[in-house]
Amino acid sequence: MPSHLAKGLEFDTVFIVNIQENYMDTDLDIKLLYVAMTRSLHELHIYQIKNKTSLLNNIDDTFFNI
Repeated sequence: MPSHLAKGLEFDTVFIVNIQENYMDTDLDIKLLYVAMTRSLHELHIYQIKNKTSLLNNIDDTFFNI
């Protein structure tokens, strides 16, 4: 489900799969990533082929399972 359709919904586990796109430091991308990340009740998994997106650089690495 695209993140722009998930607003207001909750899920036990959320998977954010980012293969080709890169979240940029724009208002729209920040809001979409925020909505996607806050839909999980218990677990959040982010999968990305390249290094983590720059919007996640301030999150402590202990939260990442690489």
